[in-house]
Amino acid sequence: MAVIDGDIIKRLEEIEEMLDEASNIPFSRKVAVDKELLLEIVKDIKISLPNQFKQAEWVNKEKEKIIDDAKKQADSKIEEAQKYVDEKIQDSEITKLAQENARAIQEEAIMTSQQIKEGARNYAIEMLTKLNSNIEKINSRIDKNIKELEEYDL
Repeated sequence: MAVIDGDIIKRLEEIEEMLDEASNIPFSRKVAVDKELLLEIVKDIKISLPNQFKQAEWVNKEKEKIIDDAKKQADSKIEEAQKYVDEKIQDSEITKLAQENARAIQEEAIMTSQQIKEGARNYAIEMLTKLNSNIEKINSRIDKNIKELEEYDL
């Protein structure tokens, strides 16, 4: 049975539960477990890990899309401001006002772009940090379980 991304932790908890409930071997720290079941769980986790990496890659791509969209929006606002300025420049009395408005629009576009980029960056960092934390937990549990299996003497 393949493990769905969110079930990796659950499967690791199953291993821990299996080890906690396993029969102790007298005069040792070793326990008796169902080897086939344990290997099946480990195999499922190994199959599932590439999905975690795909998810991280997807988050990265989404971050890039968000940043690109923010740049396009900023460019569009700047272009709109330039068109506005060009139209107003024809009337000499409004020239000063048009330039001030164009600067305000351009500054607003730049600020909006920076806010969007910052939000996208923070979101990507948050998602990658969570993903990294989950992967570290999974790797730690796998290492622990491998060590326990290595110590296990049939």
